[in-house]
Amino acid sequence: MIRRISGFMVKRPNVKNIILLTFFLFLSRGLGLLRQIFIYQRMDPFASDLLLAGTKIPDTIVSLLLMGTVISSVLPIASRLSHKREKGGDLQTRYLNLMIFSLISILFLIIVFLMIWTETFLKLSTSSQTINEFVALGVWNDYINVTRILLIGPMLFGLQSVLGVFLNLKNRFFVYSLAGTIYNLGTILGLAFGPRNNYFLVAWGMMIGAAVSVGLFYWESTKEKFFIPSPAKMVDYLKESYSLLKKDFWMTWKLFLPRIFLLNGVIVANLLINLVAQDGGQITSFDIGLSIQGVFFSIITSVTAVAFPNLANLFNKKGGDNHAFWNKLRKYTLGVLVLSFLGTIVTIVFSPLVIWLFELFGSGQGTGDYIIMIARITSVALIFQSMVEMLNKYFYVREKIWEPVIIANVGLVGQIIILFSLINNGVDAGVSVSVSLIGNFVISFLLILFYLTKDYFSFKQSEVK
Repeated sequence: MIRRISGFMVKRPNVKNIILLTFFLFLSRGLGLLRQIFIYQRMDPFASDLLLAGTKIPDTIVSLLLMGTVISSVLPIASRLSHKREKGGDLQTRYLNLMIFSLISILFLIIVFLMIWTETFLKLSTSSQTINEFVALGVWNDYINVTRILLIGPMLFGLQSVLGVFLNLKNRFFVYSLAGTIYNLGTILGLAFGPRNNYFLVAWGMMIGAAVSVGLFYWESTKEKFFIPSPAKMVDYLKESYSLLKKDFWMTWKLFLPRIFLLNGVIVANLLINLVAQDGGQITSFDIGLSIQGVFFSIITSVTAVAFPNLANLFNKKGGDNHAFWNKLRKYTLGVLVLSFLGTIVTIVFSPLVIWLFELFGSGQGTGDYIIMIARITSVALIFQSMVEMLNKYFYVREKIWEPVIIANVGLVGQIIILFSLINNGVDAGVSVSVSLIGNFVISFLLILFYLTKDYFSFKQSEVK
């Protein structure tokens, strides 16, 4: 039996990679829930709200400039360059170094600007009720400084995201899948060994975890002969690389810049709860409820992480079979649909069990029933979120520029309209944000179906001719 399973894994490397990613992403999500348990038990509502609110601006930068944006813009071009070489060496490595240098430079300027004007941006992105609470408790300056610590994160995640493209293309998913685990461990250690309500220690724990993860990504990349040149050779190396790859470099930014506006609905929801929160502890409750739903999204992430380079290689292969490409996309999509339905059912049924675990060592913040309600509402979004996550890969593989931008922004506008319509009618903030999140993904999914159907019928007509 063991031999048969082993043989199947060798023959089906995609299945092997999906299982590997799923295992470690589940571990990461499990640690994420453990982190939430520690927050729930080791922090008062004001302290946990402060910590989680402090992540919103850094998370927004990561969503705008990194999450999905880097891999969707860089991976298809890096895939095309994977077998090309010049006198100067491996073009793929040169290209990725160009992207690392340009991306980190931009992030550095943005973060310096935000660190100077942190207080202004926090006043714009935080509800007046939350601001008044922090001022009354004397922790407003702590809120500013925690946010500044967490702003280091986007620099680290930027480097990690480009290295992640390289590891994806080389099918080295082990360290790639550990990133979330290491990040969560840093947070948990800060919560477990620090005094109660010490959000500064937890914030530094997050950043140390992110730094260790970047180090492991680079160490793993060097095994495949990737390198970042020394400072002494960097300028000459980048000049040579740019002269060889000018067209590909600017094509990447042509793809990248519109995709800055691909705001992820979940990140937007986390930002919006910050803006409309009505009561203390509401930000924390929404974050935990969304995290419970997110445990099952890790399986979807595993499938799409393996599917993306697989589809890109199939599409870019010389003499590639378009029929095989569409067939593979269909199979991945059906698999994701089944998994998302299962995840929604499990979340609805078992979310009370998760909260029981949260309160096993004490009453915590006493918001268990509210968290269960948020988890159950947002679990409906999982089905449409999963479809959007998978089918968006089609547009990225085809290097389409505007379709993903239109889809994401129409969904975002719908999310905001739904949210404020509900808020203005007296609906609870957490429920309003949850329902608006579902609306975002439903609208996005319907638009994707429209574009995909149009392209598929064009393909079938060309086949007939």
